[in-house]
Amino acid sequence: MLARVAYLLDRFRIESLCLFYFFAAPMLQDNTDTQVLIVVLGIGYLVSGAIALLVITEWLSRLSDRVRVTGLSLIVLGMVGICFVSLALNTPEYLIKPSAYYFKYMKLILPVFCFFAMTSLWTIRDASRLYAILLASAACALAFLVPETLFIAPGGSLVPRLASFFVDSNKYALFLNIVCGFTLPYVIQERLKGRSRAAGIGILALTFLQLCLSQSRGGIIANIFIIFACFLPRHARRVAKSATPLLLAAVVLFAASFGVRYFGSQDATEITADSGKARLVTYSVAAKIIADRPIQGVGFANILRAYDRYGVMEKVILSGPMAVHNAMLEVFAEEGFFGMILFLLLVFVPIFMLVGKIRKAGREGRYPVPELAALGIPLAFLGFGVVSPNYLAENYFWVYMSFTIMVIRSKIPPDFELKLPHPRLV
Repeated sequence: MLARVAYLLDRFRIESLCLFYFFAAPMLQDNTDTQVLIVVLGIGYLVSGAIALLVITEWLSRLSDRVRVTGLSLIVLGMVGICFVSLALNTPEYLIKPSAYYFKYMKLILPVFCFFAMTSLWTIRDASRLYAILLASAACALAFLVPETLFIAPGGSLVPRLASFFVDSNKYALFLNIVCGFTLPYVIQERLKGRSRAAGIGILALTFLQLCLSQSRGGIIANIFIIFACFLPRHARRVAKSATPLLLAAVVLFAASFGVRYFGSQDATEITADSGKARLVTYSVAAKIIADRPIQGVGFANILRAYDRYGVMEKVILSGPMAVHNAMLEVFAEEGFFGMILFLLLVFVPIFMLVGKIRKAGREGRYPVPELAALGIPLAFLGFGVVSPNYLAENYFWVYMSFTIMVIRSKIPPDFELKLPHPRLV
């Protein structure tokens, strides 16, 4: 019976769901409106749950070995495992509490299942198609900025922080960095081949502008790292001169964004949820937890509950508990020392592996476009993690990192080109 079911649920349907998930997952953000939240989570669980069901069906039926565990997968499994170990050590009752099905299980395990499926099913041939989906997401984000710009109240800022449908400005900056990480290598590749693509340059210009309107400090710093990485290979240095005007314009915009954020905003003087001072307050809570529980932490997704013991005064200052706005500190506080080590491995091992592939491409005389696009993703999350809570239980982390892992495990053909797609989704 299982074999017949697996036969009907063929490869095309699994891959189609994965492609849709790559498009939809970044939009599946938490919302304070309960009705909206139910709809958003319902869509997310419907898609990710369907992918997980198909993967399990294939495993059980033994009709396919496409979804398999690799060396990098062991780090992922270790990270997920230690999340639940920390829960068992600190609050075992939360392993069986009904609310855990959302906060402790579905929100983490289903995206990880999708991650394994995507990293196994996709190959380098899918890179341009995924780029097309990414640009379709960017077009949606740009469309959402129009009503936001018209109706948002400045609230004391010289320039309002824009976030599109990503709700949070830092999440929007993360997405923009990934778009830049795909587009800049493409533009350099075209220039090296004697071609000029106005569309690619236009996408970059819009990305830089929107990144500044997000006023995300971590996002801008991560973008500088991405730009530096794209121009570091010796082949790219030949086009650095022609790119100077665009890069100088980006520097001016970034400087203006920093100026507005520090001197034209309320959060420069007040402790609000968006302010730098509020982040420092959350860091003090994390420091208390780490000092008291350096090995076991307080348990996965338990940071807000920990304020009752470790952040009584901080909760008064912040008008309520607040997540630690630094991914590494929050993971350290929740999952302990070993969880922090696995978290760092999860981000830095792909970076080191991609650096090796980039050097190899240079020796082969090829500008490493897909490798640089893949490298931009963990670099973007590094910048994002400096100013935001940990993202292990967020769909977008696993979706985007699946592209990075796919590039790492793929053999790049010498004549590979990342192409600017036609205006269609796939």
